[in-house]
Amino acid sequence: MSARDADAQQGGRGCPTVAGPSRPLGPSSPSSPDGPNGPSGPSGCGWPGRELCQHPDIALRCVSFPPGPVRALCVIRGAHKLVLLDRDLVGAERRAALTHELVHLERGTVPRGAPAWIVSKEERHVDRIAAGRLVPAGELRRFVDARTSIGAVSASDIAEQFEVPLPVAIRACDEMVRA
Repeated sequence: MSARDADAQQGGRGCPTVAGPSRPLGPSSPSSPDGPNGPSGPSGCGWPGRELCQHPDIALRCVSFPPGPVRALCVIRGAHKLVLLDRDLVGAERRAALTHELVHLERGTVPRGAPAWIVSKEERHVDRIAAGRLVPAGELRRFVDARTSIGAVSASDIAEQFEVPLPVAIRACDEMVRA
């Protein structure tokens, strides 16, 4: 039985289970982390599913998380890297959580027992990087320029255009204003 079949038997809700170099999901798969518009997303920006495929050393597992604010987690044990996603995450939330965790894996995790202010600072920095990947600054600027000719642009408009959760769209807007 494949990992994907096992996940489905455990009540998976379309969240793929992918591990190692044999990744059964591709851009045409409806449950692919690439999303419904293929690996390049709705506006040509790279989605995390494509990025994950470039890292065969990272395993992805969808599991049930207990109620609370944590919906994704990355774990590094020696050479093994694992991203855990809440199986209830779908679409934009799943892509945002996966991107966020991939950034953590690139940067390295905060040491266990680090002061809360260090953890908080790292989370804000990772949020900025993830927002920039999901809503690239150049594409955001072009979208805003094109849309302002017909009216005001809201963060909800940006979230819809780039298929990201509202907090990611707001972060991307904040970064655009700061630049």
